[in-house]
Amino acid sequence: MDLEQSHSVSISSQTNVYSSCLLEWPRSHYHLLVASLHGSVMCLDYQKVAGQFRATTTDIQFLYIPADAEIVSIDCFCLSAGRKPVIGVTLVKPGQGQGMRAQFLNIYGARHATTGVTGVGARGSDGQPGQLWKSIAEDWHACVLQFKPLRLYHTTVGTGRRDNDVENVFLLSGSDGRVHVYRCERVLLTFLEDDVNTVRKCFPEFKDAFSSCVMSFDISHLEQEQRIVAVGLESGDLQIFQTDLSSDSPTVLRTFSNSNFDGPITSLKLFSPVSSKSLPLEDSGHSLVSSCAVEMAAVFQHVTLCGFSLGSSLAECRKYDSVLCTCVADIDGDGRNEVTIGTYGHMLLVYRQSGPLTDLGDFRLVYEQRLSQPIYGILSCDLIGDGSQQLLVVMLNTVVVFQPELSASAQRCVGHLKAWKEIEDLRSKIQSLGEAPAV
Repeated sequence: MDLEQSHSVSISSQTNVYSSCLLEWPRSHYHLLVASLHGSVMCLDYQKVAGQFRATTTDIQFLYIPADAEIVSIDCFCLSAGRKPVIGVTLVKPGQGQGMRAQFLNIYGARHATTGVTGVGARGSDGQPGQLWKSIAEDWHACVLQFKPLRLYHTTVGTGRRDNDVENVFLLSGSDGRVHVYRCERVLLTFLEDDVNTVRKCFPEFKDAFSSCVMSFDISHLEQEQRIVAVGLESGDLQIFQTDLSSDSPTVLRTFSNSNFDGPITSLKLFSPVSSKSLPLEDSGHSLVSSCAVEMAAVFQHVTLCGFSLGSSLAECRKYDSVLCTCVADIDGDGRNEVTIGTYGHMLLVYRQSGPLTDLGDFRLVYEQRLSQPIYGILSCDLIGDGSQQLLVVMLNTVVVFQPELSASAQRCVGHLKAWKEIEDLRSKIQSLGEAPAV
């Protein structure tokens, strides 16, 4: 495997492990949002100009992020298909009195999110920032927080109004050991925090406070029938919840715990070894990659069946200081997901599972590269729009876009096309035999 750097861009000030997210808006058009510590938010995307895709950046001027405020985390989603995005930003600022701090969750775009998207992307026909970002940035309301915010995340939850009717909600972990739920109030079009009883009903995994701060968590769904939640704590504890969603009141079926890590859990990702979204993710297909601030990262396989008993360490990452972030994506397009690790020691490491996908193969290091700064975030999407996955590496104050080496990708694409043609030829022969008269 080999990766090529296609673009890099500087950020106005330093970032952190919670300060980047991806936005798909409109459909199949991706934007990378990166918030810097001192209040600015940058959007990186690719626009087609004169027949070629070019990287463009926009500084989004969100209202009510004071100059003395510090952004902690950012996340975003679209309320429904074809609608404008909603962006959440958590921040802390000096409060009343010496040494006091005030915390807020600012929500942008909720009131205008019911308006359909016009045009492509967030720019005008001249390639310059259009009015869409401005309308979102100026449409805001604030939720005052009684705790220090940490990870901001979003997921879907049933509305209870109709069968299979779901809505997006924000989840926010904090210094109080809880995960708080914020959803859009449909009349006022503002986000409000769910009360304790609502959280118990919709998210029984979060009904009680955890033993320490929730530093990271991830959620995966099994066709809306089950929800898998992985939680990593400041104490180093890991927990996995398997929840039944088939009734109006979700019920936790099983819980697994692991207390073998000695430091804060910096990142968690639930994933399947197979990358194709067309293949159903069976219950046994869930794996979990976790990273710890003071230990090596680890991969746990078949977590919903075996919990944390089938774990293997990614030993090489221990050489390069703290592991801060993880990403799971099919980087080289071979149908298998690779696990990518970013460390405070500037190293980008890519692991691939050995052996057949059905076996419990070890994860082996297949690529490594030393970068110029600590790595705080790794995301993956088709940002360029060429059909391949790019790695978006968010460093201390720089974003670098990597893409797979193009000649290898081209050979793999040709191989897929040949295989597809052989399948089509075989299908035609089978159909012709079925239509032939009986002898």
